[in-house]
Amino acid sequence: LLPSEAKNRGIVDVLHIEDGQLFIEGWAAFQDGDIYVPPHSFLISINGTPVGVLTPNLPREDVRLHLDATTEAFGFAARISHAGLFSKDAEDVPAQVDVFALDRHNHAVRLTFSPECLSSKTAAASAGAHYYSPPVASHTQVHGHVDVVRAEHGQLTIEGWSAFVEGGKKVSAAAFLIIVDGQPVGWLAPNVVREDVQRALSVDSGTFGFTASIELQALNLPETYPFSKGVVVYALSANGLAARISALVNDESEYISFKPAQGQGFIDVLHIEGEQLFIEGWGAVERGDAPVPPHKFLIII
Repeated sequence: LLPSEAKNRGIVDVLHIEDGQLFIEGWAAFQDGDIYVPPHSFLISINGTPVGVLTPNLPREDVRLHLDATTEAFGFAARISHAGLFSKDAEDVPAQVDVFALDRHNHAVRLTFSPECLSSKTAAASAGAHYYSPPVASHTQVHGHVDVVRAEHGQLTIEGWSAFVEGGKKVSAAAFLIIVDGQPVGWLAPNVVREDVQRALSVDSGTFGFTASIELQALNLPETYPFSKGVVVYALSANGLAARISALVNDESEYISFKPAQGQGFIDVLHIEGEQLFIEGWGAVERGDAPVPPHKFLIII
């Protein structure tokens, strides 16, 4: 992946709460040669939790004229129910509302809120909006994990996997959006067959994994930047679901990696006393050139 150097454009120009629902409108355009083209899709995230993916659904004549484009299909309009993401009686918008636009060439851009950026936008545009309510993924609808975040030899390498449960079947994600230091650096389709994930999910086929490589120089970040905390990965399904699978960012993540890790350890105490089983031991996981303590121990009897 490589952050786009094109003059991509876009804003969020409507953002308000009404009757317990959050209304969001905006637009994006990606530069393709000498012309601007609409995005492929938009990802909406509230306070770090993705709430869904939608395709452009709001014609924007003002944007077409502003960019001298041949189409109006640049806009989106979404309506988000609180769904535990913000108070049902809230009057102010959530503290963090992020909208990411994705194009068809692995580029992505983060849209900011600016209600006065395009003065030609009229109330009539909002009045004619058909608001789409993206489906919010539940914890039972998604699995996934970021296994590797490694910066070395001038490259940032990110690896992981995801699977969505749709119609009782486990299917691979349609795309992964990579964000570093709050800014999207691009997206990619699943590109690694993970047989360990297939076995863990009891499926016979499917490309569930991804590996992404980004030039560190292109990110323009200091050498001491904590990539293990600053990398966020969103998995997007083909049916509008989205999930944050960056387990390395959140140590309390419920997502478990099935990718074998290099490490060592031993159980050196194992006995029963009274009605209790006593177990003691240790473990170390290789990360880079140094062993580090494990995050958790899982005991199976």
